[in-house]
Amino acid sequence: MNASNPDPQLASLKVPPHSIEAEQSVLGGLLLDNGAWDRIADFLSHSVFYRFDHRLIYEHIGKLIAASRPADVITVFESLSTAGKADDVGGLAYLNALAQNTPSAANIRRYAEIVRDRAVLRKLVTVADEIAGDAFNPQGKEVRQLLDEAEAKVFSIAEEGQRGTQGFLEIGPLLTQVVERIDTLYHTANPSDVTGTPTGFIDLDRMTSGMHGGELIVVAGRPSMGKTALSMNIGEYVAVEYGLPVAVFSMEMPGTQLVMRMLGSIGRLDQHRMRTGRLTDEDWPKLTHAVQKMSEAQIFIDETGGLNPMELRSRARRLARQCGKLGLIIVDYLQLMSASSTGENRATEISEISRSLKSLAKELDVPVIALSQLNRGLEQRPNKRPVMSDLRESGAIEQDADVILFIYRDEVYNPDSLDKGTAEIIIGKQRNGPIGPVRLTFLGPYTKFDNYQQAAVLCRTVSVHVLCIAHIGDAQGFMFGRFMPTEGKFFEIFNAHAKCMVDASLELERLIEDLPNAEVHKQNVQANEKRADKLTHECIDLLHKMFITPLDRDEIHKLITTMDDILDLMEDVATAISLYDVRVVTSEANELAHVCRLTCERVQTAVGLLHDMKRAGAILKACEEIDRYESDADRLLRSAMSKLFREEDDVKTLIKLKAIFELLEAVTDKCEDVANIIEGIVLENA
Repeated sequence: MNASNPDPQLASLKVPPHSIEAEQSVLGGLLLDNGAWDRIADFLSHSVFYRFDHRLIYEHIGKLIAASRPADVITVFESLSTAGKADDVGGLAYLNALAQNTPSAANIRRYAEIVRDRAVLRKLVTVADEIAGDAFNPQGKEVRQLLDEAEAKVFSIAEEGQRGTQGFLEIGPLLTQVVERIDTLYHTANPSDVTGTPTGFIDLDRMTSGMHGGELIVVAGRPSMGKTALSMNIGEYVAVEYGLPVAVFSMEMPGTQLVMRMLGSIGRLDQHRMRTGRLTDEDWPKLTHAVQKMSEAQIFIDETGGLNPMELRSRARRLARQCGKLGLIIVDYLQLMSASSTGENRATEISEISRSLKSLAKELDVPVIALSQLNRGLEQRPNKRPVMSDLRESGAIEQDADVILFIYRDEVYNPDSLDKGTAEIIIGKQRNGPIGPVRLTFLGPYTKFDNYQQAAVLCRTVSVHVLCIAHIGDAQGFMFGRFMPTEGKFFEIFNAHAKCMVDASLELERLIEDLPNAEVHKQNVQANEKRADKLTHECIDLLHKMFITPLDRDEIHKLITTMDDILDLMEDVATAISLYDVRVVTSEANELAHVCRLTCERVQTAVGLLHDMKRAGAILKACEEIDRYESDADRLLRSAMSKLFREEDDVKTLIKLKAIFELLEAVTDKCEDVANIIEGIVLENA
């Protein structure tokens, strides 16, 4: 009875958690052996003692030891007497009792841990009272804000409780871990220069070896350079291609705008047409594909403005627990965060923020990308490429960051620049790697950065076009063709990928002819798409470790990723039929599926001949047939749409079939893109 219904009067007499005996044992042990100070001083301060007299004694013992003077019963008593505090601690008698009643300092570390743990419990009680008080009297605060503040208070106690739990690490175990890591990388089936999480930008990954857990990566630039676009492109790649959870703290842009940007980037859709709703018939299949891709990705956006480091940290921790482990954190942007406490100036506050982000990266073992503005003073210079001193408001950013990436696009300052459409990503700092510039292509209408497309940039104007043709003529057989006779592995991947494409197109045709067994055929399409995905990643990994000129690398990358897009679109068709529960289709759907298969077979033919440039005529003939089939698909789509709108009365059925028709036609469009890439390769190298 008493245990379950305690006396209220007794409950009101509860004292905070403490251990007088442990405190006395710590003090007595120090009086007996000053050398024990070094075993506890790193995590025990005078404030953790419960009794005031014990705080005073510990403080004066510390002062004496810090001054390299002995701290025994007599010297500590003299120090307290000089400060007028001897009577407050019970005088010489109590100090002597502490020393007499402690047998030795052998277990002082354990006694100190007990003292610290009791102090943590006392703080937990205090914080619990504060949280309860805030709940009873919120003073106009939102519930979400109260929860964030409560979590921040509890986490701050947890951090303090962990101080001193880890000290020096011996070199032996660390050497073992490092050697095992090197050995694992050496024996990886498909080794590459990328040992961390790839960004999706081949040249940047070659320089940085990817993003690693615990790294703070600062992306800096002046307004309109594309800081948000670059960071979100990286986030898209990590979430969509690698399936890792990505947390985005967007303090500048609403979540809806970010999602619209991502749809435009993934689907290569014009941002202006999306914002105005003026999408073309060609845009809708792309949008459907982008939505499908993003719906499967784990991207979490927090659009709360002015978060302080503690709030951001608690939210990131919460999400990490929910997801198991985060793949990437993006903070947009650093200067829009508020400090946990008011500093002397904004530079001091930014220092606190950058340190907290670095600490968060280490704690969660995740790369953190933090965007940062640059001082506008750089715009007064003739050369406006950023340097380290341009980082706004704090040198602490430079100190805390593991990698600093500056974005420079010459067209922002010079609209007629020959480098229009090109971005320089300047690695200004890299703690564990080289620094220097990396070129990317910037696709403005899509708000997207892409791997550098050298040929497209060189051929932008008529005068430069002549230079480009001359360059290709001089280097004929050196670019794409140079690696072709010797690097057969690429062609094995191309051929295997093309086979997956044809097999998937055959299953798609069967699916539309055999709707009662659609689920079986859909699974077969998906199995081929997964095999093709693995081949795509294998090809990209191979690119990372091979020495190939930028044009070669770009052509290979464009070819394999565009082929992969064909598989993705066929999977979208199969998924849509299942998702929409389509029971009946028109004859036009069967015809479109048949044309898709024929087009994919011609792609397989063209890809299979790429290794032999002597057969350029046969390759180009296959490409011409692909173009012809794509035109047939266009005519079929127009006919199917016309018939659908004339004869179909059920609106739901009309919408479903329209989407399926457009996706099928989009497959042939993407096959035509592959044909265009192959024609370009042949024209340069045959």
